[in-house]
Amino acid sequence: QESMLYAQRTALVDGSLLLTSASIHAEVVVGLLVGLIAAKYLVFGALSLLGGLVEGILNVKAVFPALPQGGWMLIVTTLQVVPLYAALLAVFQQILGDALLAAVCFLTIVL
Repeated sequence: QESMLYAQRTALVDGSLLLTSASIHAEVVVGLLVGLIAAKYLVFGALSLLGGLVEGILNVKAVFPALPQGGWMLIVTTLQVVPLYAALLAVFQQILGDALLAAVCFLTIVL
C-alpha cells in the first residue's frame, strides 16, 4: 500500500517536472520565432532606411549644391543608426524575453 502511494506520488512529481520543462522549452521556441519575425521586418527596414536616406541626400546635394540642408542632413546621419539599434534590441529582447531586459532595451534606445 505504502509503496504504491509512493510510486504514484513519484510519478506525479516526475510528470509535473516534465511538463514544466516542456512549457519552458516551448516558451523559448516561441520567443525565438517571434524574434526571427521581428528581425525579418525591423532589420531590413532599418537597413533600407540607412541606404535610401543617404542616397537621396547625396542626389539632392548633387543637383542643388548651394542648398545647406543636404550638408546638414549628412552631418545628422549619425542618428540614422537608431532604428537599426532599436531593431536589434527588439530581436534580442524577443529571443531572450524578460521584463527587466525589455526595460533595459527601452532605456538603451531612449538614452
